[in-house]
Amino acid sequence: MGCFVRTFRLRRWLALALLAFGSSLAQGIPYAVQVAALSSEARARLLQTQLTEQGFPSYLTAVPSAQGPVYRVRIGGFANRAAAARFAERLALPGSAGATPALAENIPPGLIALEPELLGSFAPGVDRVRVLEWPGGPALRTQGASETEARYRLPGGTRLEGFWAAPDALGVRVLRALPLWPEDSSALGESERARYRAAVLENVAASLEVSPSDLERFVFAPDAGAPYLAVLERLGPGGPERLAALGDPAANAGAEGPALVSFGAATPAATEWPELRELWRLEATPAAAASVSGEVAGAEWQAHSDGGFVRLEHAGLNWRALPGAPLWGGGDLLAVLDGGAVVLYALRAP
Repeated sequence: MGCFVRTFRLRRWLALALLAFGSSLAQGIPYAVQVAALSSEARARLLQTQLTEQGFPSYLTAVPSAQGPVYRVRIGGFANRAAAARFAERLALPGSAGATPALAENIPPGLIALEPELLGSFAPGVDRVRVLEWPGGPALRTQGASETEARYRLPGGTRLEGFWAAPDALGVRVLRALPLWPEDSSALGESERARYRAAVLENVAASLEVSPSDLERFVFAPDAGAPYLAVLERLGPGGPERLAALGDPAANAGAEGPALVSFGAATPAATEWPELRELWRLEATPAAAASVSGEVAGAEWQAHSDGGFVRLEHAGLNWRALPGAPLWGGGDLLAVLDGGAVVLYALRAP
C-alpha cells in the first residue's frame, strides 16, 4: 500500500505541475491557410494580389517538384490548427475551394502582427463563459452544461480546471475534484477500486493530519462518474500545495462550487474567495457586434467587422484575420460571433 500511495503522489504532483506550469507544452504550432497550389507563377501571383487587395495577408512560397516549381498561395498565420481550419471553412473566394490548414513555412516577416489561437467554440444559452479580472490581464472561465468543473485560461496561457480559482499573493488557489477512482476505471474490479479509493483517502488524510475515516463525510457521490473529494490547493512556483480545507457535500454549492470546511491549519483567508470583477460574460442571445459598434479593443489592438471577417489592427498593420464579427475584446482575448456560435481566441505575437 505504501508503494501505491507514493506512486499516486508522484503521478499526481507531476500532473499538476504540468497542468499549471507547463503551458508551453500546450502552445500551438503556427499554421497558415493554403488557398491554392499552382504550376503557373503568373496565375499564383495574380491570385495572391487579389487576396491582398481584399485585405487577406497572403503570400507565395515555391516548392520544387519533378514537373517544376509549385507555387503555394497561402494566408497566414494562426497559432494553432483549429484557428486555421475555422478560417479555411469560412473562406469563400474564387480559387479558394480547396482552402485547407497547412503548417506555416516561409511567412514573410511583418506580414501579420498577431497570430490567433482558437480557444473554443461555445453555444449561447448552453455553455457558461465568463471573463474575469486577474493580475496581469483577463482570465477566461468556461464551463459546459454537463461539466462538473470549469476550465480556466489565465493570463500568459496557463490552463487549469476546478470549481473555482482565484489569485493570491503566493500563486493561484483552486478548488477542484480529486477522483477516488482512476479516470479510466472501466476495467477495474470492485476490490481494485476500493484499494485505489483507500489510497487516495490515506494520502489526503495525511496531508490534513486527520484519519481516513474522518474524510468519509466529505466524499461526493455523483450519479455518473467516480466519487471525489473537493480539495483546495495552491499552485505556486514551488509546486502544488494542498490547503487544509475540503468541500462539504451536505452544504449547498454556490457560484464558487462546494462550500468549504476548514481544518486546524487553515486560516480564514485561505478558504475565502476574493470577489473577482466580471469583465464580460456570454449572454443567452448575444447581439451581433456589427449592430452595436462593430469595433472592440484589447491590449494595443483593435478588431473591426469587415464583410463577414474580423479585421485586426496592431503595430501599424491592418488585415482580415478571422471569420465572424467581434463581440468583446480585452487583454489578449477576443470573442467573435461566428455562424451562431461564440468563438474565443487568444491573440499572440508570432
